[in-house]
Amino acid sequence: MRFFLDENFPPLVADALAAVYGLEHAFSSAYEDRDRYASVLDIPLMPLVRDAGFDAIVTFDRQQMVKADERKAVFDAGLHWVGLNMNAPEGPDGIAWLSSSMLAVLPHLIDHNPGAPHLYRVKGVLRQATQVMSATPVWNSQLERTYGPS
Repeated sequence: MRFFLDENFPPLVADALAAVYGLEHAFSSAYEDRDRYASVLDIPLMPLVRDAGFDAIVTFDRQQMVKADERKAVFDAGLHWVGLNMNAPEGPDGIAWLSSSMLAVLPHLIDHNPGAPHLYRVKGVLRQATQVMSATPVWNSQLERTYGPS
């Protein structure tokens, strides 16, 4: 599949996705071809994306599936719509979180491949420290009592 990352999506995420799935799938950001995609409104953007050979658009623009004319433009272009329904943090944390969220969903999305255009709402991976890890000192007073001084 070929995925187009909308201009509201950080372009570095495309690099992370391509590093893992780039042999079988393609990921391109709107920033890679600014002359073609910069500031193009949603409805005229969809045929441009299709004509460039993409199968899906990845975006934060939740309104595309709410507004009937925009949703119809996605359908008419034959595109799958992949929307992230979340607010990403800024900077490197945001890039890491968006990349990991997309990496987690891509195997399921690629395997689903229903043929007809579908919309996929990506929920995102857990990102609170307590949700993704626990931290314990390697050595502590309880271990010292049990095993003796380090």
